[in-house]
Amino acid sequence: MEGVLGLGMISGPIVGSLLFGVGGGEEHIGFVLPFMVLGGIEALFAVFNLFLLPNLPLPPPKKPSLRKYSWKVVVPWLNCVVSGAGIGLLSPTMEPHLLPIMSVQTIGFVFAACCGCYTLAAPLVGCFDDATSGRFALFCMALGNVITGVGYGLTAPVPLHWGGKEWSLGPAFVWPAACLIGAGLAFGLVPIYKQILQYAKHEDQEQRDVASSALLTVSMSTGAFLGPVLGGMLSEALGTRKTYIVAAVAFEVMAVVLLCFGLAPGFREPVAPLAAAPVNGAPVNGAAGDDLEGSTRSARTVPLLPQQQQ
Repeated sequence: MEGVLGLGMISGPIVGSLLFGVGGGEEHIGFVLPFMVLGGIEALFAVFNLFLLPNLPLPPPKKPSLRKYSWKVVVPWLNCVVSGAGIGLLSPTMEPHLLPIMSVQTIGFVFAACCGCYTLAAPLVGCFDDATSGRFALFCMALGNVITGVGYGLTAPVPLHWGGKEWSLGPAFVWPAACLIGAGLAFGLVPIYKQILQYAKHEDQEQRDVASSALLTVSMSTGAFLGPVLGGMLSEALGTRKTYIVAAVAFEVMAVVLLCFGLAPGFREPVAPLAAAPVNGAPVNGAAGDDLEGSTRSARTVPLLPQQQQ
């Protein structure tokens, strides 16, 4: 799944920038052609899906509640919202920020580099999280926030001096920054689903799975909404460079918060899986643990970044 998503994440910005050039750029239909082609492909696949997709399974008779969670779920939820906001921030701000030094086609390749690093890092992070049974998930997410914050700091860039000269925006900062943002988001986002799932207190595994997927989607959507809104407001008030500096500081602060919770004894103790439902009046030994283990192997699947769908 990550490989298929990665192909779309990488090819989307590249194909979009190429279609922009084919359409004649800003003077002609450079902005119109990519949307027309994407809309036509979406409509075509909608017809294919209508005939090819199998029927969906029936929903559970009892709708799972999003309130049946341990209070500890606030930590991965907050990290998910912050990461989603950081993702959404790129869509309205990256292109105008880089246009003075890069063409639209080159900016498309910058997005592709960011997505490519995310695609390469996500399966590796997921394998590590599975191999360690999520024991280092908070530290992994903290590391991801540190890396993403550094990436935003280089994209701004932060007002530092090196060799008697102040850092200024240039390709030497943009390309490494895009790679750091992509890899950092993979470290920060991939372990979240398993963290949400282990704090669920629903009666059976199906309800835990459905509720955790819903909470993850709601969290990402909240961040995806806040990112462009706050990014646009801050860009108008402070400028894009200072907006990226604010984003870098926010990610570093989130990393400190995650590190503190990761060192707390209450978060270092593994959460015991709930008992499996009884079969003919007798509980199935080991079923709950095996079921939880199997279900959390899907934690490496993370929603697409908003700008990668363009």
